[in-house]
Amino acid sequence: MKKVLILILCVGLFCLAALPVTATDNIVQIYELCALGDNTLAFSAKNTATFWEKPTLKAGEYTTTTGLLIIRNSTASEQKIGLRTIELPYDNEDALRYLNHVYITVQNGNTVLYEGAYSRINDDQNFSLNTVLSAGAQVTYSIDMRCDYTYIGEQLSAEDLIKWEFYVTVEDTPETSSSPFSDPTLFEVIFACGLAVLLLGGIFLYDRFIKIR
Repeated sequence: MKKVLILILCVGLFCLAALPVTATDNIVQIYELCALGDNTLAFSAKNTATFWEKPTLKAGEYTTTTGLLIIRNSTASEQKIGLRTIELPYDNEDALRYLNHVYITVQNGNTVLYEGAYSRINDDQNFSLNTVLSAGAQVTYSIDMRCDYTYIGEQLSAEDLIKWEFYVTVEDTPETSSSPFSDPTLFEVIFACGLAVLLLGGIFLYDRFIKIR
């Protein structure tokens, strides 16, 4: 009986060891929007690179701990924020081949915003993460990843950091439609120029008339 129990325990331990290793390091990243002065706004990443910014999953591995991407507005006014692009290593063929086998899921609550190959995330024109945040507010997105069982090759190199680049939408100030003569100063300038032209024209014609006579 003891031998059977030991055998079952060994089989169980072997099965646990055979399960895919899960990535749980660096699961939170905060991109904070701050005012730098002179009406300049800038985003900065508050934490070290997360598992989706520096994927290390091997074939068959996946994340059981969901990552959190937090966008925070630390300015004193409401801001419209969007995702400009995700800087994939397009100049590295091996890295792109790897990211073609890495699948990423981005959600806002229960709403799936993107689910598919990491290498094609910029191709989805509907994936923008556009949001409006009041002063001091933040929005949180959840991220999960897995690597295809069929992948054969290396992971990203130490230099291949994937940066998520955000931007602030600046609203253009509507131009007030007006008549060219609605500005009194402009009207006075045009009127004075007109009088000067008429005066010079009159002098020229008068001079020509005197010479003819």
